[in-house]
Amino acid sequence: MERRRFQDYNCDLVDLHKSIEIYFAGKGFRVTNFHINKIYLTQAHKNELGNKSLFIKIEGTPKNFEVSIGLGEKIKSIQKLPSFFEKIPFSNKLLLGELRLEKNFWNFFTTKADLRRNTFGLIKTTVSHSPQILREREILREVEIVYCKYCGTKNNANLTNCIHCGAPLH
Repeated sequence: MERRRFQDYNCDLVDLHKSIEIYFAGKGFRVTNFHINKIYLTQAHKNELGNKSLFIKIEGTPKNFEVSIGLGEKIKSIQKLPSFFEKIPFSNKLLLGELRLEKNFWNFFTTKADLRRNTFGLIKTTVSHSPQILREREILREVEIVYCKYCGTKNNANLTNCIHCGAPLH
């Protein structure tokens, strides 16, 4: 498992959590997000991994948090969260076709974290005094994919360069 600590950032962790979901969904993973207390967990799975999944865990407060990425047994509930994830073996990266999986993820994440730095809590919200109405709703997310014309890798349409070969996408 690889970890990085982010101090004095004051990021919106929910927003970072959602951006991780979109990042892995754009790479063809089936993604499940979990949240409990100060832990935000993303489980990314592909059939090539069998009963294992990639796990990205954000733990801490908006000001000081730690992010880790690793491999572990697939879970259905955050209550069954293992205390430790193993380092992602080269053989799994080869199966996924993502030899620079961690490097690409950290590049993406540090860019997103820097963009969101010191923005959490700046917007004041007004509290409505009307009674709260609870409704069910379904949230669908569509991620637009662009294929690199040089290497053929799937890329999120919001990116300007290919995550695999670095060539310009547009």
